[in-house]
Amino acid sequence: MFFKQKKTNIKSPAAQLLYMAIESARLIENGEKLTNYGRIEVILFNANMARLYLNIKNPNLFQSIHFDFDNLLVDHLLSLGLSNKVSDVNDFLNARASAMDKEIEGMTGSEGWIPSRIYDWFFVNPLAINAKPQIDLPRLMSFQIRLSNMISTIKGGVDIVIKHN
Repeated sequence: MFFKQKKTNIKSPAAQLLYMAIESARLIENGEKLTNYGRIEVILFNANMARLYLNIKNPNLFQSIHFDFDNLLVDHLLSLGLSNKVSDVNDFLNARASAMDKEIEGMTGSEGWIPSRIYDWFFVNPLAINAKPQIDLPRLMSFQIRLSNMISTIKGGVDIVIKHN
């Protein structure tokens, strides 16, 4: 899924999606400060959400940009210090994307789902191999609202990229 291929210009749909994933990360903080590694997790989550949503809404556009998008994403995450904490970046990114896909499935398929693993990735144990589900329900409820707002922003951004491409 993630590998190096070629550079892309900033006006490309891939660059627009990455910019949106990066900028939307600020929506999750609201009183809780992200560490640099937590920011990496949020950007990775947003990028994964954008990829999934784009593939559903416009599979042709997804197919035409996903290599460029992945390359830009990896470059950005490396610039934030991902390789300082993770020894095998490619394996980590693929494993985390798979785990995030399961959490996203839980969001849409389970009534009463609580984003405890996602909260752990973002704020408690960023870049840890195994998430430890958190049990602070008031904090998780507030986080779930912020997460939903961030996801809505990601989907809206994907819709705009689709409309202009």
